[in-house]
Formats: sequence, structure tokens, C-alpha cells
Amino acid sequence: MQQLEHEPVRGLLGQPGGQRPAGTASRDGHPVRVDVHRATEYGVQHGADVVDRRGIGLLRGQPVVHRNHRTFGAAGQFDSYIRQIGVKLISGGGGNAALRLGWEANRMGGFPWAVQGDGSSWKACYRRWTSVLRSLPGQNFVMVWNMGQKGTFPLHIDNMYPGSDVVDVVGTQFYDRCGSDRSLYDWNDKLDRKQPNGSPWGIATWLAYAKGKGKRLAIPEWGIAGPRYICNDPGFDNPLFMQLFHGFLQTNASSIAFESYFNGNAGGSPSGGTHKIAPATWNPRAAAAYRSLW
Repeated sequence: MQQLEHEPVRGLLGQPGGQRPAGTASRDGHPVRVDVHRATEYGVQHGADVVDRRGIGLLRGQPVVHRNHRTFGAAGQFDSYIRQIGVKLISGGGGNAALRLGWEANRMGGFPWAVQGDGSSWKACYRRWTSVLRSLPGQNFVMVWNMGQKGTFPLHIDNMYPGSDVVDVVGTQFYDRCGSDRSLYDWNDKLDRKQPNGSPWGIATWLAYAKGKGKRLAIPEWGIAGPRYICNDPGFDNPLFMQLFHGFLQTNASSIAFESYFNGNAGGSPSGGTHKIAPATWNPRAAAAYRSLW
């Protein structure tokens, strides 16, 4: 199995045509552009940019799967699509891509590829598609099992874990919203939270879960603020969250695979609420904290 560099990779994930913040060169002063691709059954399309602060190339492929994958995927009906995605990534120079197969699938009723039932069919699909991708000449993919931070799957998340032989990195999202961190007390109160079924919820419990599987943790998406329709407390321009999360990443650097800030709107116009810190127009205080810390 492929492993990322020991020191965590850091970046800023944007939307197509998005602007990078000033000062996003790597630590040695060399700016880096890393292409992010969205892989679908129609091919591999350019999606966004990650600015890697360390100068390490990280291509994040995001396979989007068919709505009926739970019924047919484990039986091999979509193997040709998955194989085509892998071949296109490899031919395009992305043979070492970090792939989030069916990300946030624990949000039942969310994405088309969300889990149903007890999770067994989803796990079987993940295992089969990983085996297809691993069989391709020239591949050195990093398989990221990327669940939503909380999700709505009623069973313990272990019921969706496909096995450490097909997972290189455990991943989760981390957004400061729907109960934002306005104080150190708020931050500490959430760190070690678990769901009623025992599944991880707080970022520290996700880290502990990853360690328990012998894996490092990735945070492929994180951010402050966001669309205001999400909940009654959708988040705000919060430099404190930036400071506290940066401290968490530093403290646990040896156990973090990579992280990337989600510099987007998550749907709609930025005037309706946005995670964006580049340009700094929408969240100037958090943007300044990001530039200072990263």
C-alpha cells in the first residue's frame, strides 16, 4: 500500500477559477500548483487547485459512483468505469493520486453513493473497486476512506470500514459550523465527542479511530463559516478556529497525512455565506489568520 510523506501535506482546495491567497508558496519558497480532478464515468475532468505548502505533489482524485452501486457494484458491473478512471488518472500523471472513493457515504440520503442498510454492500463495492484500481500498471494510489465527521448512519462506523488492507488513510471533514467554536471551552467540549452509537464525532476521536486502525488521519475538507441555509448557527469569520485547529495539527503532525482548506461556497453565491478565505473579502479575519499560521 502507498503511503504519503511522513510530514503532513497542507494545501488550499478551491473551486474552478478560484483565486489563491497571497503567500501560498511552499516552505522553501517554491510555489506549487497541484491539479485536482473529478473522476466520473464520463472521464476525468479538471476540478480545482490545491496549493501545497510543502512542495509535495498531491493529486486528489474523487471518483463519483453510480446511484445503483450498492446493488451492482460488488458484482462487478461497474468495473470498467472504475478501470477507465484509474487509467485516465495514470495517463495524466496522477498515478500517485490520493483517492476518496465514495466520500461522506455515512450521510444517508446525502450523496447518491451514500450507504444503505447495514453497510455490507458499500464495503464490498469499496473493496472491489480498490482491487480494480490496484491492478492497473503504473498505479501507486493512496486510498483514503473518507467519512463525514458525524453522518447519519445509525450503526457504528466500523460497519462501513472496508478493511485496513484496502485503506491507506482514514479521512473526515471538519467544519466550524452548526455550533461554532467561540471559545476555548467550546473547542475542548467537542474534541472527544462520540456519537450515541460509539462512532467518532470530535476531531480528536477521529484521530484516535485512525490510530486504532494503524492509519494516519486526513482532513480533505475543512473550513470556517459557510452557507447560511445549513443550520441555525452556520458559522462565521472565525480566526479562533484557525488558531486552535492549527495547534491541533501541529501537536499531532506525525499522525496527520494531509489537510486541505475548502475555499468554496458549497453551493450558491458567497453572499449567502461562504467558506472562502481567498479572496479575503468574505472572511477577512480568518483569512489573515490562515496566512499568518500556514
